[in-house]
Amino acid sequence: MLTRWFDSPTWSGFGSELSVLRSLLDDDFSTFGNRFDHIFRRSPGLSVPRVETTDEPEGVALRASMPGVSDAGLKVIVHGQTLTIKGEQANAVPEGYQVLLRERNPVRFQQSFTLSTDLDGPRAQARLENGVLTVRIPKRPEMQPKTIDVKVS
Repeated sequence: MLTRWFDSPTWSGFGSELSVLRSLLDDDFSTFGNRFDHIFRRSPGLSVPRVETTDEPEGVALRASMPGVSDAGLKVIVHGQTLTIKGEQANAVPEGYQVLLRERNPVRFQQSFTLSTDLDGPRAQARLENGVLTVRIPKRPEMQPKTIDVKVS
């Protein structure tokens, strides 16, 4: 069984004051993330793409899910040590068609990431394929592993 440190008998002497404080904190922190969900997930027109980053030998790869986003509606910007992804997914209606019901609104998003100083932001490359944006940011040459030959004297 796992016990939080403040549930141990050592802390029982603090009485109901501690349990009241603990319940207030538990309630507030357990719902803290939910307070912002409605802004990003449920509001029409605003979204944040799901992102995965991996550390690779030659740099860092960032992959973001962007289903339905075209390259025309996508910008990847590196400014100093900040990488920003901006995008828009429009709901285009083909010529000659009429919308009868629209439950999907156009989506706009922007997400920024701070790059560590060992990454070479200006050399970043981006590729959109099958609804996944992959941004590769190489490590600075002086930060990449280097094999040193050992000379025998």
